[in-house]
Amino acid sequence: MEIDDVYTLFQTRGLKCAGCNLGKDYYSDGYCCFRSGLFFHKECAESNPKISSFYHPQHSLYIKILAENEEAYGNCKLCRDDRFPYACNLCNLSFHKDCAESTPEMKYSCHPKHILKRLTRVPSVDINCAKNPLPSTIVHLKAHEHLLTLMPQRNFVCDACGMDDDPNPYVCLPCNFMIHQNCIDKPSIIKIYRHDHRLYYNHCLDAGDWKCGVCNKEINWTCGAYSCSKCPDFAIHPRCVKRFGIWDGIELEGIPENNVEVKSYELHGM
Repeated sequence: MEIDDVYTLFQTRGLKCAGCNLGKDYYSDGYCCFRSGLFFHKECAESNPKISSFYHPQHSLYIKILAENEEAYGNCKLCRDDRFPYACNLCNLSFHKDCAESTPEMKYSCHPKHILKRLTRVPSVDINCAKNPLPSTIVHLKAHEHLLTLMPQRNFVCDACGMDDDPNPYVCLPCNFMIHQNCIDKPSIIKIYRHDHRLYYNHCLDAGDWKCGVCNKEINWTCGAYSCSKCPDFAIHPRCVKRFGIWDGIELEGIPENNVEVKSYELHGM
């Protein structure tokens, strides 16, 4: 795309991109047109408006900008996901940029014996996993005192956040401990806009009926959560920390606490 002075680069947390159509859970800086209200992630805005792909050699692919309620051309032809920036207008086909530009063959560290070939049906190894394979083991004493080993394709409940939305845990077999990769490096101390004090991550809460201070849903006290040392009844889900407008993204471990906490409404200038 061509970016002119109508578009301004600014920091954002979770705006929906008119190029790749990713929603508010995707965090990236980008360009916004204040006349039309359109927003584009930086990587989408600076992509080539036209590309060629090994998987669709007969026609060029063009960036597809979706209107608010516009239907796209189904899912990506290669990975079947429903977010994509490129399309062939003649064939009504859509592709992710990474999928369209991926090589037809690649090596995968978790399967070193053979070369993997790209399939146009639902793949057995996701393209992003093949390009950026997870480490088979991790040592991270902040998350757990023992070695953690990747256990592919196993349903589980994460001991750090209580969620079961990822089938590939890191496990400590002696402790029967399971954790998402994204939860391993979870911040220890944070400050959210909805509470006046710092919140500290705990691997488990005291037994009781806990409600999240953000979503007001039940917290499984046997799993990890953030709680307040000054307000004994306040805690939040780790997943709710990542919701739009909740946390400023700053890890406070090692940063001295002020004697007088700044009120959350003062952070917003209200």
